[in-house]
Formats: sequence, C-alpha cells, structure tokens
Amino acid sequence: DDGFTGYDCSLRTCPFGDDPNTYGQVNERQSLTCAADEGSFTLTFRQVSTAAIPHNATSTQLEAALEAIKTITDVDVSYSDGDIACTASSSGTTNTVSVQFVTEHGDLPPLTADVSGLHDSSTGATGVISVAEDVAGTTEDIECSGRGLCDRDTGSCVCFPGYSSSDGRGNQGTQGDCGHRKLCNAAWCELASAAA
Repeated sequence: DDGFTGYDCSLRTCPFGDDPNTYGQVNERQSLTCAADEGSFTLTFRQVSTAAIPHNATSTQLEAALEAIKTITDVDVSYSDGDIACTASSSGTTNTVSVQFVTEHGDLPPLTADVSGLHDSSTGATGVISVAEDVAGTTEDIECSGRGLCDRDTGSCVCFPGYSSSDGRGNQGTQGDCGHRKLCNAAWCELASAAA
C-alpha cells in the first residue's frame, strides 16, 4: 500500500527529500514539443495521468494540471515561444515546454503523453508530443532527507537538531522532510552569543 513499508506493510513511510548538506546538484528538467492545433492531451508521471490538457493551455494551466496529480508536488513550467502549449506543424514556430521538477528528486522517469485527443489540422493527422530529458536530476531522494529519523507509527520525520521541514527547495516549508537547514540551532546560537 502507498505510504506503508515492511514485510507486512504495517510500518508507515515518511516524506522523502533532498539532503540539505550536499551542494552542486541540479533538479531534473524535461522538455516537450507539441505539434497540434486542436484537441487535448494528457501527461503521465509514475503511472498517474493528468486530466485532459487543452492544446492551447498556458504554462500556468499546464503546471496546475501536473501538480494536481499525486506523483508530483511542485514543478516549474515555462515556454520558449508564445503562450500556448502546442502549435500546428505548419506554423513555422515550435514552442518548447520546459518542466523542472522541484520536489521530485533524483534522475526521474520521463513524462509520457497520450495524444489520441490531439489533432494537427495542417497534416490532417493526430498531434505529436516529443519528450526529452534536458538535465538529469542529481538531487537525493532520501527518507527524511537523511537529516532525521522516521517515526514508523505516525509516518512523520523527527528532524535532527538544526533541521526542519522544507519546501522541497531547501527553504523552510511544509514537506515534512527535514530538508531545511536552519542557520543555527539553539545550542549553536547560544555558543555564538556567548562568544560575541
């Protein structure tokens, strides 16, 4: 079952995240190009599909559709050209959709597209979406970000001193993953004050 582990699936899992004490890492970034000017498509990540996305979706709409599925928490979506996801193959312009995964860590599986609802009027055929990995993610995907212990009864991370829940980007947030490194914990702050 989702959220459980152990030989009998009775132990809860805790949130996973990036270790805040490692540096020089990058988020996964994938790109999509879409040739179509009618209809809609879906995107699938880790076997969970979005609702239908219109061919003329804005980057904000596409980002919301991806973040609505349970396998994605936070992505950044941007377009290279224009403000709609797909363009007809005869238009002379190709928009590249960039999807940066913020809270899903490591080298990720590719997004897949169902284009059966897309149409390219310039060719009279079904639309086409191509997906490519632009940057392989190198951030860790570790339970409690490697900076806490998992309480298997509650499924909550108990963070080590100096660490707290992050937003998936290393800032303080609500992920529950111990991925935020505080500037100082109480003991360090007391030492710093005493030394000053």
